Amino acid sequence: MSLELSQLDNLRNNPKGNVNVCHLPLPVSHYLGCPTSIAYISGVSLQHILEKHPDITLIDMLCLPWMIRDGIWLPNNGNSACVLYENRDNGKRFKGAIKSAGGGYETYITTFHQCKPSQWNSLLRRYDPICRMGSGG
Repeated sequence: MSLELSQLDNLRNNPKGNVNVCHLPLPVSHYLGCPTSIAYISGVSLQHILEKHPDITLIDMLCLPWMIRDGIWLPNNGNSACVLYENRDNGKRFKGAIKSAGGGYETYITTFHQCKPSQWNSLLRRYDPICRMGSGG
């Protein structure tokens, strides 16, 4: 499954819409209580990300499927988790969060931003990963 720039651009102009990004790793799906294992991004979340994190571009966000598939997943609370991912193409490190709602049938990316090395290291020291699907950095 891939995410296309046109999907994100359309979503930016349609805050009531959402896009299926990809399937969650099985351990993350179990942690979140998500029987469908599908991660979505909503137009509202996309607008929030772009407004709160002006250094993030739609091009950066194209790595979301790889982040979900290959990132280091950390617990946040019972219905949310965060994920760390290093984009090997450009060396940027990102932190994202995903939240489960609707009895686990609605699992949305709620934030996505660049992650400073100090935050990255602190998170890895404080939490035992739910899973490490790829190297994630």
